[in-house]
Amino acid sequence: MLSLTGPKRPWWAAGGLLMLAAVCGCGSTYRPVVVPINPTGPAPQPATLVVALSQQNAPGAVPDPKTPGVATILNFSGDSILAQAFTGPGPIGLALSPSGGEAYTLNHDQTISSFPVTASLMTKNVNVTTLLASTTPANVLSTGNAVFLSDSATNQVDFLTGSPVALKQAIPVEMGPVTVVGNSGAQRVYSINQMVAPGVCDTPSQSVNGKVDAIEESTNTVSGEITVGACPVYGVASSDNRRVFILNRGSGTVSVIDGQTNQLNAATWGPDHQPCPYNCQTISVGAGPVYAQIYQKASILVTANYDSNTVSFIDISTDVYGNNSSTFGRVLATVPVGHHPATVAVLQDGTRAYTANQGDGTVSVVDMTSFTVKKTITVMSQPRSVAAVSNALIGKVYVTSPTSSQIIVIRTDTDTISASVDLPGWVVDLRTGGQVAGGSNSINASRIVGSGTP
Repeated sequence: MLSLTGPKRPWWAAGGLLMLAAVCGCGSTYRPVVVPINPTGPAPQPATLVVALSQQNAPGAVPDPKTPGVATILNFSGDSILAQAFTGPGPIGLALSPSGGEAYTLNHDQTISSFPVTASLMTKNVNVTTLLASTTPANVLSTGNAVFLSDSATNQVDFLTGSPVALKQAIPVEMGPVTVVGNSGAQRVYSINQMVAPGVCDTPSQSVNGKVDAIEESTNTVSGEITVGACPVYGVASSDNRRVFILNRGSGTVSVIDGQTNQLNAATWGPDHQPCPYNCQTISVGAGPVYAQIYQKASILVTANYDSNTVSFIDISTDVYGNNSSTFGRVLATVPVGHHPATVAVLQDGTRAYTANQGDGTVSVVDMTSFTVKKTITVMSQPRSVAAVSNALIGKVYVTSPTSSQIIVIRTDTDTISASVDLPGWVVDLRTGGQVAGGSNSINASRIVGSGTP
């Protein structure tokens, strides 16, 4: 007969099970978890890259068509060379895309070299585009979607696209185009034309007014012609593309173009530093403005006035609709600096501006609160280019000269020289990928010596 209750277990078997349960535990029990805490250390420095262009021919010598230029990529954090590659022979100008990710060089053999700005750059990554034999390149601008080349020989602006870039269209403009101004996303770019033969504006006392042609990016056609001051040599656009500022070296003024109406803008303040009684269309600065940058947060335009040894700070503020503020065009200060300031770099934290004084081999450090020279730093003979990075606790300013093979590095926390980097040959120009982390490159156009540009 089968038992429904099953066989009985001995007492010691049940006791063994109780003992096993006591040892193993019942259910989920708490077990402490140890998580190691690693030391954090200092925050990593920003990965900003610096691009320098040098040529191996002596300054002023006719470039050897067999001797290439050299593009150098430097690391902002360590001031060390990350990569180098050959470009076309006798490079004369350097431009960056607005993102800072692509570089373009104009070369003596009528070619354009283009390459990615990366730490792994090699010569095989450099693309070369051959221009027409009749081309005399004056400057090149990248808007990100296209490349515009000023051709002073044929009085046209060449439109190039693709990778490598290729000539798609030649746009006729007025006489003596020297550069093109524009930002990424703008409706149009502007060709600056001097209306005189090449070289005439090297003596900026002449009085022929220049003209600016507005080129619509959607059709590559000229939609308007705007008269500006004498010997216009450079231009810069606001980040919102609502204003374009043209520097007239011959007349010592800045012409303002309204990017919305495509006409000269009426400044609120006049040349006598008083409210303008009529529609003032230029802003008077020191003699010979040749270069400018914008301090975006406070809407201040800073111009390097080569022929008067000064730097001007100008209010360019607008309202939410893009109209002039009540102080638009007011010159906040004109500050004496070193001899012949050729360029200026503005720290985007709004503290200081640095000028490369070509005439006396110095850099002037201008306090943007008191508008006074805080310090003068001796750097090298004939410094021409100055560029800044300020997206770190320790910002840096880079200074180069066409008569030197060195890059001088200035720390912005102490305003002292912290390093020098040797390059192969003589430095043509230098650009930083972006002064503020995640920001766009504000000096994406090349800048070539000649036609009034020192």
